[in-house]
Amino acid sequence: MRSVAQRIVIFIIFSLTVVGVLPAITFTPVASYVGVGINNTNAILRGYDSDHDGNQELWLDPKLGSGLIFEHKGNNCYDTTRTGNYFIYNFDIGDLDGDGFTDVVAESVIGSDESIKIHESPALDSFPTSLVWEFNHPDYDENNYLTITNDLDQDGKKEFIWHYLKPIHIFECTGDNSYQEVWTDTSRYKGEIQCGDFDCDGKKDFLTTGHGGPISDGRIDVWENTTVGVDSYAKAWTNFDLVHCNPFRNAQAHDMDGDGKPEFIVGSQRVEGDDTLEFAVFETDGDNSYHQVWQALFPCFGTILTHTISVGDVDGDGIEEMVFSFSGKIYIYRNIGPDSYQLIWQKTNTGLGFCRMLVYDLNSNGYKELVYSGYKDYPESTHNETHILEIVGEVTWDSLTAASKDSCIQVQWITKRQFANFGFNVWRSLFADSNYSVIYQTNDTVKLDTLLLSYSFNDSNVTSGTTYYYKVQAKALNDTSYFIGPASATYTGAPLSLQFVSFTASVIAGAIVRLEWQTQSAWNSYLWRVKRGLNNDTLDYKVIAELPGDGTTNEPGIYYYDDECAVGFNSYKLDEVDLSGNVTTHGPVSATAGERITAFGLRQNMPNPFGQSTTISYQLTANGYVGLKVYDVTGRLVKTLVNEDKKVGSYEVKWDGKDEQGNKVSNGIYLYRLISGEFQATEKMMMLR
Repeated sequence: MRSVAQRIVIFIIFSLTVVGVLPAITFTPVASYVGVGINNTNAILRGYDSDHDGNQELWLDPKLGSGLIFEHKGNNCYDTTRTGNYFIYNFDIGDLDGDGFTDVVAESVIGSDESIKIHESPALDSFPTSLVWEFNHPDYDENNYLTITNDLDQDGKKEFIWHYLKPIHIFECTGDNSYQEVWTDTSRYKGEIQCGDFDCDGKKDFLTTGHGGPISDGRIDVWENTTVGVDSYAKAWTNFDLVHCNPFRNAQAHDMDGDGKPEFIVGSQRVEGDDTLEFAVFETDGDNSYHQVWQALFPCFGTILTHTISVGDVDGDGIEEMVFSFSGKIYIYRNIGPDSYQLIWQKTNTGLGFCRMLVYDLNSNGYKELVYSGYKDYPESTHNETHILEIVGEVTWDSLTAASKDSCIQVQWITKRQFANFGFNVWRSLFADSNYSVIYQTNDTVKLDTLLLSYSFNDSNVTSGTTYYYKVQAKALNDTSYFIGPASATYTGAPLSLQFVSFTASVIAGAIVRLEWQTQSAWNSYLWRVKRGLNNDTLDYKVIAELPGDGTTNEPGIYYYDDECAVGFNSYKLDEVDLSGNVTTHGPVSATAGERITAFGLRQNMPNPFGQSTTISYQLTANGYVGLKVYDVTGRLVKTLVNEDKKVGSYEVKWDGKDEQGNKVSNGIYLYRLISGEFQATEKMMMLR
């Protein structure tokens, strides 16, 4: 067991530059709201998709009893018009009773009303506005700390815990919108609550912190479920020596240093002599036993109530970081080895006296944002602000080359380091300094890689004897300024010839006929002319569409044209036109069209319930973007099935019961949502292996 004298301590003086500790990441503001923010040290921030529309929400209470919901609407823009008087300072949000609808549990302090209330969404696509449960409690003192658990006694039913300067209360779900108090303790606590299996023994724990007696003393208590499946809890570990005054702020992490042990973090204030603020990390060192493994000390400004702790993966590398805030300053620490952490980012000029933080992926791009919201008291008013920050991606180049091959110019680029990069754009021009246009792009996301990565693109749309210039652009998150180039090459390969492969017609939906043709290569291809007639024998074919050709290329080509035609028999021919005006005709081909699709539709998946896979059918009456995504009942995205433009028609897509990472999902209820234009629809399905 590591003694106190062996603990790693970092002391930071704010008037000095931190020597030898350089920020490893950069943040940029993606949304800011001046005049809107929390105005109480007990207030918190939550992130959730309560109406299951795929748009995440930021929940906060800027003023007692007047909650505000920011819903993301794309491109880091938020709808801030939705309010609710049913959640204040301390609240929690989730699906408490397991019915797929969102619940918000919060205390009410409107007038003389001293109660805990639960509001639920009246429908899957609605915000939780319907009051479904209420409890008038005698232990109301001030603002209560509320936490929804993930089934503490592992009996299949969730609980919520609350307390503030009074006994701890645990309420458990007993049915649809029904809850019962199942356990209480007479001790008095004041700190936040964390839930998890902190000593890794298979039994769930919850953490409380507070005063240990004298105001200068603090205490940590870890409570454990004594019998799995039974609502019984006992204090498993208590310590009065490892924290100091006012240890009200705490948080939990899920194994930041990769040793298989989860951590919890406690903030407290030393008032005995040096008056410093301490953030301490704890890990288990045995069954129901914990020790402090790391701490950071800061000069104290204000009281502990102005200090907060948050934990989350801010840089997208799969490992959580710790975020500390006090007196409006923010510091982020990353793990660098066993029980060792380093400062990687700091913001000492937020302009706020207090701010609460949240690490959450609000814009659903795979990278969590850092949200901070708070206030600064001026002589005559309180100034509130809310800011959303996101990391900035980075690419370090190694080289870019271009070389003529037998049938193309090969462009190759190598990177030394990539961080939060979403792929590359290849630009080409006939001039070294101007007139570049994108001819190729990749969309392969690299979250973090410090090895040499090599990429190549074969540009076959080239003419012999012509010199081409190339640049490559990295699509780094929040920064698209990373370019390399130009590199040039003169194509010296032999001229190519067009090789036509096939031309077909098929009905894809009602009165829509899809024409498809394929080529093996192309030479001076100018355009394709699509013609339609009434039968295969008549010469009366009319041009219904013209599509651009691919010029000269040695790459195979696949072309589509969807014809909204008359019901019945339809015949088609295809003219191939080169740059010299020469015409080669292909066909005829034919198809018999049916009735038109007249309405959008999302059908029930088949089979349902399902074990291994299920098929989802939908119909489109207009061309455009289609999004079909699967969510769990908490609103978390599980799998994207369709995310592209589609033509009018009927479609089927199969879901194999796996998430975005290829892992099999657990049994339960899932939601699938179709969005196309103004049409939106959501259906339920059940996985039952």
